[in-house]
Amino acid sequence: MIFLVKIFSKLSFRALYRMADFLFFLTYHVVGYRKKVVKKNLTTSFPEKSEGEIAIIMKEFYHNLCDFGVEVIKIHSMPKEDFLKRAKYNNIEILDQFKGIPVMFMTSHQFNWEWAQLSLSLQCPFEIDYIYQKLQSRRFDVFMKSLRSKFGAHGVEKETAAREIMRRSKEGKGFAMVADQIPWRESKKYWTTFMGQESAFYIGTDMLAKLTQCPVLFFAFKKTKRGYYEVDIEILSLPPHERSSHNIIESYAKATEKLIRSQPASYLWSHNRWKYTREQHP
Repeated sequence: MIFLVKIFSKLSFRALYRMADFLFFLTYHVVGYRKKVVKKNLTTSFPEKSEGEIAIIMKEFYHNLCDFGVEVIKIHSMPKEDFLKRAKYNNIEILDQFKGIPVMFMTSHQFNWEWAQLSLSLQCPFEIDYIYQKLQSRRFDVFMKSLRSKFGAHGVEKETAAREIMRRSKEGKGFAMVADQIPWRESKKYWTTFMGQESAFYIGTDMLAKLTQCPVLFFAFKKTKRGYYEVDIEILSLPPHERSSHNIIESYAKATEKLIRSQPASYLWSHNRWKYTREQHP
């Protein structure tokens, strides 16, 4: 499998996007990959939209999902010049003011978060650590970690992230994490309104920001055309952070929702974001 990824990675973008078109046909029309989950998520998130409008977003989402798949494959052989051109940061200079202090970067599952992290690694004026969920396949986990660390970023497993961030917080690093996953049922969580629904969020980022008293930034990814993205860096919260407040999570939820509503087909709707309620797991 990894061998094939490396081979396909050498194909041109034109060839890869033709492959993505074929994958769309299989995924959407033949297999129907997670169609029930996608439709449910879209319908409950956009109750004001008609069935026809939901269908259009669904189809565009599957196109974007398949594009994302081949774009991840391309990472292996993709030169840094392509990352800078295809995942462009509009205001990277905003990071200069945070040199020498720890910074937390919060992102969402908006396409293409993998390219955005790699482009950031090339441009950020300080070192980047990224938080990731370890994959079940050891070989594929090692391979994906090598892709994400292609330009020097350091991967930190989610299970050890809190300890690592606290240990390395004085090194002036940036810690990037995709923070919109639904928390495990047994974990501590914070409930708020997100996409018009009561939604649970991890409280780890909030707690770590308060402990380290570091700035918290948000990356807003937008697709400008096929194979091209732009990223705007937004400040979510600056220290001092109030220990009794959850304003960081609230700000993150609002920024993520605003981004989703601006490009609804670019969010990862195949993820079962609302799999349980507050009554089931408070």
